[in-house]
Amino acid sequence: MNESLVIGLLGWEVIWWKLVCERLSLKRGAILQPLRELADWVVKQKDEHEGDSKWDWLHDREYDPFDDFLTDADYQRCEASLRDIALKSGI
Repeated sequence: MNESLVIGLLGWEVIWWKLVCERLSLKRGAILQPLRELADWVVKQKDEHEGDSKWDWLHDREYDPFDDFLTDADYQRCEASLRDIALKSGI
């Protein structure tokens, strides 16, 4: 297996799906363990081969998958505005 090819083709998607699954699964069950292990391996390869773009799962990507997810503060802000709307409307 050509590991740098795997990272180049699947690295970004593996990390993105890991983030999605962690947000969807509070228990983070055993079914996600292989995905978490693969994503952790991808990140480790980037760190170990710093400066070599073939190991960088973000290489030639327009944005970081972490940008797809709101921070806790962003969620709280969204929830606060929805709560205000609900209180004003009497829901």
